[in-house]
Amino acid sequence: MHRILFLIFTLATFVYAQTPTTTAEPSSTTPLRPIDTAFDVQPDSIPGGCSAAQKNDLSAAFDEMILMKNIISVATGDMSNNVEIPSVGWMFNYLFAIPSTQENHDHGDYRDNTQVDNLLKMWHLMDMIGQHSTGLILQDARGTSQKTRIYCNYGWIKRTKYVIDPTTDDYLKPRRLMNGGEHWYDKVTKIAMPKQTRPELRDPSKSICGAENLAVTHTHFNTITFCSLLWERGLRPSLTMYDPPHQLILLDSYQSFSKIFLHEYAHLVGRSYLGPNVPDVQSADRGAESVGFYACNDLAMDGGAQLALENADSYAVLGVALFLKDCDWRDGSCQSGAYWDDMHERGEAR
Repeated sequence: MHRILFLIFTLATFVYAQTPTTTAEPSSTTPLRPIDTAFDVQPDSIPGGCSAAQKNDLSAAFDEMILMKNIISVATGDMSNNVEIPSVGWMFNYLFAIPSTQENHDHGDYRDNTQVDNLLKMWHLMDMIGQHSTGLILQDARGTSQKTRIYCNYGWIKRTKYVIDPTTDDYLKPRRLMNGGEHWYDKVTKIAMPKQTRPELRDPSKSICGAENLAVTHTHFNTITFCSLLWERGLRPSLTMYDPPHQLILLDSYQSFSKIFLHEYAHLVGRSYLGPNVPDVQSADRGAESVGFYACNDLAMDGGAQLALENADSYAVLGVALFLKDCDWRDGSCQSGAYWDDMHERGEAR
């Protein structure tokens, strides 16, 4: 067996058995949960903080997101060793332009080194999520060892066009205008950054969440903000809260906190800003994002694997599709395996 294939298979098998763990930190009131290992969920007693109910929802989403991450890791190993089932392989094809074993076989091709390298990049990104989620890498952009902060609205950030004195978190006296116009200032890291994001927000003057974002990750601040719009839409924290789990026809209809958490986590570890001692991983921050199955499919088909590998929502959509394994989602809708087997026999499956 090719050495790199054996490596992915062995490590992916290990990751599949991984479960979230907690660090032994003392608490006199609330017991630690898996989310507390890597994240500092800010309480609602501070601006932008989360209520107890919101933290419960995020905790459930985190647990399911880790399961989705593990499933993706195992699938990359199965793909590398050409043993994945068709419903899994075709999702890699349509979301990441990495041919399924079935497609390779149909065309008399084999899984070449480029395909294996792309699968290894995916596995590595999932591995970095695993390392961060278990507390093995807790560094911000400055190399400081600290947990990533989670907020439940944008109230924690200070908008200012004047220079802030980090010793007082107030305007420097006499007041002096910021170079480059209005900035966002974080009282925790003492960092002020220009009022811009990647991708650019529809209405950045409104808040760091913009007009339409459900969540935003800032690696310079080492934060994930779950925006007000997320809570207003009443999304389910986890996919298992759909009853029955496969009641919806379209894959894009399954919107959950767990999917959004995986999307933001891909940004967090995929921007390679976790600190000087953390190896670079596949970038998951290509700027303009493609969101949802059909947009991610267009990106993969038109732009190829490299662009797809840099798109955070491609991982989130894949995680949902593989988690909801009772359906074959290769065309973005819930079909049975038998349906696609019949299409394949007639030479119509693509």
